[in-house]
Amino acid sequence: MCALRISEQYVSDADFVLYPGDCRDLLADLPDRTVRLVVTSPPCNLGKSYEDRTTLDDYIAQQTPIIEQCVRVVADDGSICWQVGNDVDNGEIVPLDIVLFPVFASLGLHLRYPDHERDVYEGVTAARLPVIRG
Repeated sequence: MCALRISEQYVSDADFVLYPGDCRDLLADLPDRTVRLVVTSPPCNLGKSYEDRTTLDDYIAQQTPIIEQCVRVVADDGSICWQVGNDVDNGEIVPLDIVLFPVFASLGLHLRYPDHERDVYEGVTAARLPVIRG
């Protein structure tokens, strides 16, 4: 069995980078079109203790430059798994993946959800994880 090289920072010969910090710091170090799979679960603007709740427009404005950087680094045959929840305001539920879709679409990507025959990675089909592909 071959051991995989997992790193907590970008190194070109790592099999995986599992970055335990602010993705904006990591994205700045990544070369263009070198990442096969981006999996992220950004703050969902729910007002949790680790985030400040903002308007939906401000949330989109905060996420847009991060999405742009993810698209910059993802390989032509790569995918982005952007796992977000719902914005809930005055009882109205708005799926954030749908709200952010125009940002991805403006960058030439397409929204797909994994099916049971082709998982993004093993074990995710029980959850609704949007996958963005070029």
